[in-house]
Amino acid sequence: MEAYDTIFPIFIRLSVKSLLRFQSVSKSWNAIISDKEFKKIHIDQSKSSSLKKFLLVQMKDGVFEFRDSKNPQIVMGKQKYPLKRFQNPIAMCSCDCLLLMKASVKENIYVLWNSYTNEYSTLVCPYWKGTTPSKGMTPHGCGLCYDSEDDDYKVILIYKSFYAVYHVKRNRWTKKTIVLNLVHYHEMSQECSRGISVNGYVFWSLDSIIDQVVFHGSTITYYDVKSDELKKLQIPDYISGQWFHLTSLKGCICLYGVRRELDVWIKEQDGWTRLMEINCNNSDFRDQLTSNIVLLGCTRNGEILLQVGWRLERLVMYDPKRHKFIQTARISEDSKHDRIPTCSESFYFPIET
Repeated sequence: MEAYDTIFPIFIRLSVKSLLRFQSVSKSWNAIISDKEFKKIHIDQSKSSSLKKFLLVQMKDGVFEFRDSKNPQIVMGKQKYPLKRFQNPIAMCSCDCLLLMKASVKENIYVLWNSYTNEYSTLVCPYWKGTTPSKGMTPHGCGLCYDSEDDDYKVILIYKSFYAVYHVKRNRWTKKTIVLNLVHYHEMSQECSRGISVNGYVFWSLDSIIDQVVFHGSTITYYDVKSDELKKLQIPDYISGQWFHLTSLKGCICLYGVRRELDVWIKEQDGWTRLMEINCNNSDFRDQLTSNIVLLGCTRNGEILLQVGWRLERLVMYDPKRHKFIQTARISEDSKHDRIPTCSESFYFPIET
């Protein structure tokens, strides 16, 4: 017991790579590391530490590349996507160590995947019976979040008149009618807003499309895991009627958009406040910023990680205190240029495989 009490707190703080190696040292060590409770505590430890987060860059032929979130120039390893049938999957969103992948554009199949251990589970929403791939296959929004009260992960898919919630551990779907006027969509729209998970909520930036001529600015819809409801979030009056994107910074939901500058707002308990503003016309920034900018997150020291470029081909670290870019990493030409998800390093998976 004394040895267990000594080893356990050490193991909790180790990387997944080290733990997988230590499993072969002895039967007792393997028993500790393989235990469900240990894996659950390890993911909780990983979620609270920015030291155990990585970027997942999608390469060609179903290969994904792990990059250090603190230093994106460093490639930590690679992983082959486990489903040979779907070698061009789409990373829709992430929560902790899990990613929600869409099998392909034409398939109504989703995959819950831990890229570090390569464990996965497939799921299909049973409520929508689209007649063709162009109608009904793509939801208007999808998200993934953790419900601390149920100790379960949930997948949320938003369609035109209803939303569906998948309870991962229970392997059960529920369907609820949308009772508020979230947004009007063009019937042929195939765009799916990718949810941002923050502390038991999932947030979507939804663009209103009335028809091919009339457009409105973005709105924020969110899923409250406690009430199991979709709600609207009030946005700052300053950006009302504009288009913007969402991300998570410092454990809070943020919105950002580009006009003459990159404008970032953060939602804290006291309301919305402007976090930073970067003048895109400044000569120090012109070479780094283009019209394509994705905010991926921030480090513990407050540096902001951005994905930029006409093809989102560069990773850039920006220090808001010094108002300067401190490092740049170019993504391989073989990569798929899309929003790069950030994941926690853990071998926890909520489903027995």
